[in-house]
Formats: sequence, structure tokens, C-alpha cells
Amino acid sequence: MRTWKEFIQEATAAEITKAGAKALRDERNKNKAERITKAKSAYQDYLDDQIAFKKEKYEAQKAAQLEKIRQGKVQKPLEAAKQSLANIKTTPISSKDGDGTAYSGLIGNVGSAAVGVGGAAFYGIRALAAKRKADKEAKAAEKNQPETKLKGKSGRPPGGGPTPGTSITAQA
Repeated sequence: MRTWKEFIQEATAAEITKAGAKALRDERNKNKAERITKAKSAYQDYLDDQIAFKKEKYEAQKAAQLEKIRQGKVQKPLEAAKQSLANIKTTPISSKDGDGTAYSGLIGNVGSAAVGVGGAAFYGIRALAAKRKADKEAKAAEKNQPETKLKGKSGRPPGGGPTPGTSITAQA
């Protein structure tokens, strides 16, 4: 059996280069297979969790801002409409009251209800108009918000450094 020294002396430069490239390719494939089967590190899991948390927080802030725009201008007219309905005053009419007293109580109750419902309708229309305007503003604000780009995996990029045994200047 021949030793490796005898084999190298008899081999040509092209055969040596070809054998070296095959050995290097096999080693890279083996390392790649190990990286795929090897579990991610705890630090990589931490980085992935941080990215997911930041994305979720950004989306929540974005939704809250849009909701604030929608609700901010609509809330005041809605409160005024509720207050208008709450201000309806009625006076009880009993069967012992005379006709004049009963009619005046009835007219007062109807008038108070009409004023309350009229105010509620007025403020309800204002609330509806404010809601439409706020929705339009929210849609415009949504278009102006920058979208976050999903970054690739965090950590070291694959194949980033010089190969072992070569200098940095030799690759440039």
C-alpha cells in the first residue's frame, strides 16, 4: 500500500486541487447538515423573541393611535347626545288632577321629550359626521405610517468571513 506522500509526489497539480476542493466541499456539506439539525442557541431564541415583541408592540401602538384618532373627536358629541337624553324631565300626571293641570303636564312632558330627543338627534348627527371625518383622517394617517420591514434572522450572517488559511487582503 502506498503512503500519502508517495501519492502526492505522483499526482499532478490539477488532481491535488480537485481532491482538495472535493474534501472542502464534503466538509462544508457536513457542517451545513450539522447546523440544520442542531437546535438554535438560547441567545438566538432570545433575539427572535425580541423581534417578535417589538413587532407586536409596534402594531399595538399603531392600532391605538388610529383608534385614538377615530374616537377623540367623536366622543364629545356622543356625550352631549347622552346628556341631552338624560335631561328629559317629566312630571307625573295623576287621575285626580284636573283637565287643565293634566293637559299642561302632558304638554310639558311632550315638550321636554321633544327638546331632549331633538338635542340627541342634533348631537348624534354631529357625532356621525365627526366619525366619518375621523375615519378619513385615520385612513390618511395609516397611509403615512412607515411599515416595518421584517428583518432576516438575527445573528451572524452565513459565510461572512474569510476562509481559514487565507488573509483578508487576498480575498479583496
